[in-house]
Amino acid sequence: MINFGFSAYLKLINLAPRPQRTAIRNRLNPSNDGGYDFHRSLRRFSKRYMVDGENIKEIIQNCNNIARVPERKSTLSGLQSLMEWRSNNPGEIISYDDVRFVDSSKLFCVGFAPDFGIKIQGKPTAVHIWNTKAPDLERRFVLGALSLMLPLYGNGNNVPADVAVLSLRDGELFRLSGSPDMTAFGTAVAAFISQLLKDETKKAGIPAGKDIPHPLTPF
Repeated sequence: MINFGFSAYLKLINLAPRPQRTAIRNRLNPSNDGGYDFHRSLRRFSKRYMVDGENIKEIIQNCNNIARVPERKSTLSGLQSLMEWRSNNPGEIISYDDVRFVDSSKLFCVGFAPDFGIKIQGKPTAVHIWNTKAPDLERRFVLGALSLMLPLYGNGNNVPADVAVLSLRDGELFRLSGSPDMTAFGTAVAAFISQLLKDETKKAGIPAGKDIPHPLTPF
């Protein structure tokens, strides 16, 4: 089973057809372990800022220790955008668990890892941050993917009433609530990705049912 982080899945479903197939083939390559997680530092520091309430100046100082210059610049830029967004959204911060969607064919799964939770207009919302340069996010694909995640939380004392993606590239918050029901669309997109996996698996000569483990990390 191929494991996608939520950002990885968003990137995949928003790609044009040709690069989309290339991305699938790369994931099926046994030598590909998921690649370097370019956004790991941003997610870690964002949680320390939003959920743990650590001092942002100290966090930024720690960011300067990131060895890879592009990753350091991306992390600092993302944190700056997050600070600006937070200043305009002072709702109560909440922490939520991760959930995992498994497609019906069991060829792949998608992990939804909220970077923080926040009450927006009184509605507890689990938020995943997006800071990838390309491709651009298309609203229907984002909402379709989110529609698959919210039901996974079920019922309980500490479950979100809404799920969202915060794009740190432009400050747009894609909230599932308030939109038309996108479940059927999200399910259809997942089925399409499943078919792509079947097609490319066959082309690669990988035996049916062979498990190809990959870490649950962004694409």
